[in-house]
Amino acid sequence: MDVSANRTTLELSGPAARQVLEKGCPLNLHPRAFGPGQAVSTTVGPVAVLLWQVDDVPTYRLFPRSSFADYPAVIESVPGEPERVLQPSARVVRSAPGTGPPRPQ
Repeated sequence: MDVSANRTTLELSGPAARQVLEKGCPLNLHPRAFGPGQAVSTTVGPVAVLLWQVDDVPTYRLFPRSSFADYPAVIESVPGEPERVLQPSARVVRSAPGTGPPRPQ
């Protein structure tokens, strides 16, 4: 059964992606604890998401329920700049069957 239509895919990528994500996610995202190919169920702020680290850039894909697609979920903090709210709708990657996180074997 394909249920990919009930989730939106958000992508966060770049050298500061882990630090940005750690602002709202309770997990230890250090490369020794969470790396490429791993996926977990967690929260970012108050929003439940599936979190998948795609590569070591790092690139993360977040899969919240579609009803949360426009919810400001991550506080972006770049050293030397004020904090900003990252609007997920600014970087929505449309879900397609087979583009989700790896399934457990």
